[in-house]
Amino acid sequence: MDNGLARVSPSGLRAVPRTCSIARPAIIGMSLIAAGIIAPGKTNAGGFYIPQQSVDGVGRAFVGNAAIARDSATVFANPAGMTALPGPEISVGASGLFLKLDMDNEGSSASGPGTLGASVPVSGNNGGDPIDPAVIPNIYVAFPAVGDDLWLGFGLTMPFGIGVDYTDDWFGRYDSVETSLTVVNIGPVAAYRITDYLSIGGGIDIQHADAKLTNAIPDPFAPGGPSASTDGYGRLKGDDWAWGFNAGVLVQPMDAIRIGVHYRSAMDYNIEGNARVRTPATLGGSTSRFDAETDMDFPDIVTVDVAYQATPQLTLLTGGSWFGWSRFDELRIKSDDAPDDVRDQNFRNSITAGIAAEYALDEAWTVRSGFQFDQTPPRNSTRNTALPDGDRYWLAAGLGYAPTENLRFDIAYAHTFFEDADVDRESTFFAGTAAETTTTVRANASNRGDTIAARLLYRF
Repeated sequence: MDNGLARVSPSGLRAVPRTCSIARPAIIGMSLIAAGIIAPGKTNAGGFYIPQQSVDGVGRAFVGNAAIARDSATVFANPAGMTALPGPEISVGASGLFLKLDMDNEGSSASGPGTLGASVPVSGNNGGDPIDPAVIPNIYVAFPAVGDDLWLGFGLTMPFGIGVDYTDDWFGRYDSVETSLTVVNIGPVAAYRITDYLSIGGGIDIQHADAKLTNAIPDPFAPGGPSASTDGYGRLKGDDWAWGFNAGVLVQPMDAIRIGVHYRSAMDYNIEGNARVRTPATLGGSTSRFDAETDMDFPDIVTVDVAYQATPQLTLLTGGSWFGWSRFDELRIKSDDAPDDVRDQNFRNSITAGIAAEYALDEAWTVRSGFQFDQTPPRNSTRNTALPDGDRYWLAAGLGYAPTENLRFDIAYAHTFFEDADVDRESTFFAGTAAETTTTVRANASNRGDTIAARLLYRF
């Protein structure tokens, strides 16, 4: 079994509508409902991108995936790496995400007719434990199609996702209660070896997104201010298909060095679905349903990684990625029941950078470890309760065992350290009417996370 970097060959080696009436709070609540869909929730990387797409990658803190081309997980990380595989193979893996989020109230308030315009504290608990454990699966297949130069592959992954669900009566409920997004990616790819030193690859990405968002709507005329018992609520559910592409190159200028460059295109969604809104108690408590839609623009991603075989047993890796999150400059909510509503998002582009190493103990056992810095895209001025995190730091380790030349098992663990983050989010309901109410969520968020991953790989 080859644990080193060989030449690229078969034997060689990742805001609110202003024209609404008080009788139509279904329309009034739309902007906050839709805004929560793209205000990414607690995933495990910058924005709502999920980096846990390979188990050995988890063990390296996701460093080097585009260059190492060790197995069929390169289908996602850099398809060009398929030409470096020793033969056809299939791998099935999954990562368990265990995330903890604590929200502390730092003076959240509301003002409106019921408070005679004065700002009063918003009551409520701290949201409970809003993030349930999640499983991120992946399946990869890679095989030579014509000789050893042309390869085909397929990947089934979940590269983006959200999952945050606070208690209904928490203090930040007017900003968000539940935010969920599930994206499944179907990715056929191909690769071609141009020379022993250069391979190219790419494919298409066919994605389906399913989104849901709920938030509370304050009762504008509740004496003394809104409360959970008099709140209304809004819910928006929708889905859409989108497609994009990815392309990469794998270069090996010398025996000990391999360089991988990979690009994944931006993805544009038009989430169409239905909204359901129940009016607050003093407005009748009635329920309305109507069609609504909003756009979601996922970032393009550029990754550059380098793998260096320092000794026959030791491989050193470094690299990072750039995410084009600035595409999230605004959110436009559209409905036949109201004019477009625009909310600034003001995301910034973000980066990751890290170092990692793998060491082959013998022909069967391999250990790996890595560290990565992961920058969060929301700016301090626009951070909300659906993504209340700061920059992240990953520390990871993994173990691989190959009892035969055809069979391999991998396990990995990664811990995520989050910088604490402050939320200062103001929202206006029933704007331009006698019921106009303003809520402000002020909070401090403390996060931490763990990933446990396992995989089975079989080479034919």
